[in-house]
Amino acid sequence: MASALSFVLVTLITSASTNANVNADGILVSPTFILDKSQYAQSVLNLLRTLLKIMTYLLESLAANSTGS
Repeated sequence: MASALSFVLVTLITSASTNANVNADGILVSPTFILDKSQYAQSVLNLLRTLLKIMTYLLESLAANSTGS
């Protein structure tokens, strides 16, 4: 379980560093408050990709623990 938590933390930290212009709700933050639709769409896709990686890893970890391997 510790490895799963460390993976989640590392994934979130790397995601936060690559998506510095996205706030905690996944909304693009622009200093001029002008949202570029392509940047917004890319930010949403990056957030979804990150969540998918986390869920996949947690499910694989759960499956490995339940089979005893």
